[in-house]
Amino acid sequence: MESYCGKDCGSCAWSERLNCPGCEEGMGKRFSGPCGIAACCREKGHQRCDTCGHLSGCPLQAERDEVPAREFRRREEERVRRETLTEQAPVLGKWLWLLFWLVAPREVGGVFLGLLSQFFPRLDAVGTVLSCVCFLACAFFFWRLGPVRREYQTASLCQLALSALCLLTWILPGEHPALTVLNLGALALGFCRNYLAYRAHALVLAGVDDALSERWRRLWKYTVWVMYGLAASILLLLLLIFIGFPLAVVCCLALLVLEVLEMVYLWRTAKAFRTWQPPLGD
Repeated sequence: MESYCGKDCGSCAWSERLNCPGCEEGMGKRFSGPCGIAACCREKGHQRCDTCGHLSGCPLQAERDEVPAREFRRREEERVRRETLTEQAPVLGKWLWLLFWLVAPREVGGVFLGLLSQFFPRLDAVGTVLSCVCFLACAFFFWRLGPVRREYQTASLCQLALSALCLLTWILPGEHPALTVLNLGALALGFCRNYLAYRAHALVLAGVDDALSERWRRLWKYTVWVMYGLAASILLLLLLIFIGFPLAVVCCLALLVLEVLEMVYLWRTAKAFRTWQPPLGD
């Protein structure tokens, strides 16, 4: 049997190693084959390369001997990736699921109880304790995910540092001059933690759910833009309050939407690994 590029399939040393049935059903098959030469021949209506007027100097033809080796490496890399994912999926499914269930009490402690404490001062201590517990639990969950991606481990360290700074802000009196610096440091650490976590989520989902992986990347971009908007609104509040205040309200609502999206994406990410099954292979 002769291939698109003119090689004899019967004498091909890669035929057995790749279990290749030939160009029509193997690497040159129409919809999922990795061979560019076969795709080029079909596009131009040729049965083989030697009927093409552009054969001389063709870059695809010059690389034809490398195609089987590249495909062999691709399959080996895919096999290793599947084996690694088979080991990592239970870990990701377990700790991401726990991380998802931690988001709701974290937000309750950090936002809603903080607002209610203005009317019920005794709730302030409850919110503080709940936030501390959630912060430490979040750091622990990220740390347990560290063997999968280093970004999770670094996010855990950022979360621990953030917990320490938040604890200091709660201890210090409201008029202490160091509070501004501590709050800015906490904001920077939270920003860094989110970046690392979103990036790690996107990376572990690559090849499992590429659409969800891209959504995590977009979520980070949206977060950056909203933070830019908040910074601009703060400056405008000092100069043009009638513009700065509506912008601040819009940005706060956008942050709330992003928090909801984070919960949805985290739930879907955890579910993807809890239900993941290794494919049958090539």
